[in-house]
Amino acid sequence: MMLPRKKIAVQTRRPTVLFLNSCVSGGGAGRSLLNYLKHAYADIDAHIVMPEPAIMGEKFSDFGQTWIVPEFIERIHRSPYRLPKWMDARWIHLIVNLYCMAVATRKIIQLCAQLRPDVIYCNHMLSKPIGAFVGWYLDIPVIFHARNISMTKIGKKFYTSLSKLHCVKKVVSNSIATAEDFTLTVEKKVQVIHNFVDTATFDYDHRRFELRERYRVPEGATVAAFFGRLVEKKGVDVLIDASIQLFESSPNLYIFVIGGNDGGDIDYLQRYREKVAASGYADRIIFTGMKDDIRSYLADVDFVVMPSTDPEPFGRILVEAMAYKIPAIATDHGGASEVVRHRRTGLLVPPKDVQALADAMKWFYENPDRTRAFGEVAYQRLSEHFSAEHLSTKITEAIVESSNTEKN
Repeated sequence: MMLPRKKIAVQTRRPTVLFLNSCVSGGGAGRSLLNYLKHAYADIDAHIVMPEPAIMGEKFSDFGQTWIVPEFIERIHRSPYRLPKWMDARWIHLIVNLYCMAVATRKIIQLCAQLRPDVIYCNHMLSKPIGAFVGWYLDIPVIFHARNISMTKIGKKFYTSLSKLHCVKKVVSNSIATAEDFTLTVEKKVQVIHNFVDTATFDYDHRRFELRERYRVPEGATVAAFFGRLVEKKGVDVLIDASIQLFESSPNLYIFVIGGNDGGDIDYLQRYREKVAASGYADRIIFTGMKDDIRSYLADVDFVVMPSTDPEPFGRILVEAMAYKIPAIATDHGGASEVVRHRRTGLLVPPKDVQALADAMKWFYENPDRTRAFGEVAYQRLSEHFSAEHLSTKITEAIVESSNTEKN
């Protein structure tokens, strides 16, 4: 099924690009693709395959045609059918999703026969095996956008083996961290293009403020916030433990956890709320749930905390915070260490180190002038290193270089 599409200006021969994007619930991969399309839709004929409209479908339809393939799954341990959910058995999800991937592949092959794309652009992890097969089968160039770090040997081997296929022309990586495994196997195909923030959307001069008023934060309080999905690897447990250590000596510090469950089997939101309630600090660590538009909340915080225990592929919230002159505390691994400059735009701490995180938060709390100065440097770094215009052009160049337009 095709969603309604807004008309865009038609120009002379642009590459037709089929984007395979199963991230439609507001995650980083989907938001990054949307940011790219906003800047590049006039230069390409974009078609986006997604499993459901969710919260991103209408936004994508502003910049290209969107195609719904329900079997196009986002995560291997979830399936779109009721029976596996009802039985609540992980192995049934896996079996059903093998069927889903086969059905999705067949539908995408049919769509390619209709559209005749010049490039298949795989924007998410499980889109890569489907895109690689379709590209190999139909002799269509494929681009992998590496937005994740595989944490298992099987995962690393699987995706790097796919990248060796002749049809895979480029591996665009959103950080040096995500590029590492591919660099060891297909170095000549790898191109690192960092994520960028759309400063027209995150416009510092036209910020709206909502968080403090809505949650009645006392005047003059220091507000720190976590933004993201609630899963164990995001380190919210570490943030809670570090915050509890600080509250007695930092009476005007408030922590906001802005995000919701990831749709998995565990209700992390409830788990964290219960932990905070047991600590007696439910009035100081506040959970807002998922918010589709974070801007009016982000604008109201003094610093962002990203305490991930596993390496982050990039950390989109870090550059979004930069756009609002907000510094960050992040764990010193993965893509976050490429974005945050220690003691210049923020602070880096060892992963899972509760004391180090508490010390970093206390430093920001006790040094508000230095915190604001870090934010100013962060804003400057954004324009120099994460420019939307420059980086979106590099992605378009990668598409054109890989595409069949040269042959036609």
